[in-house]
Amino acid sequence: GAEVTVIDAKSKEKLAPSLEALADLDLRYHFGAPHREEDLLGAELVIKSPAIPPRNEWLTRLAQAEVPWTTEIGLGLALVDVPYVAVTGSKGKTTTASLCGAMLAAGERRVLVAGNNERPLLEALR
Repeated sequence: GAEVTVIDAKSKEKLAPSLEALADLDLRYHFGAPHREEDLLGAELVIKSPAIPPRNEWLTRLAQAEVPWTTEIGLGLALVDVPYVAVTGSKGKTTTASLCGAMLAAGERRVLVAGNNERPLLEALR
């Protein structure tokens, strides 16, 4: 198994509801800013939150240090060998993804709509 460190600029108190769902997992945590260099640059792989902008200084530093990073979606798609449709943009993704899923399902295809709704992709792929 992997050693996983969860890093967030928010305080532990602000994240309490989310942390309850992770209580049974063997995770290490670092809360609050600034992030610690050893947590990021010492990692074998970093999974980036969608809330982190693409031009974030840490992503630049990870690239310079040759530390690979991906997203939940990138990790999920790397774990499966199936065709997929990805919907991106700033408005209307949930509606568009749901509509695409319904159209594909109507064509008697096996369909999974996840990642931009109440169902995280990695959880759905379990």
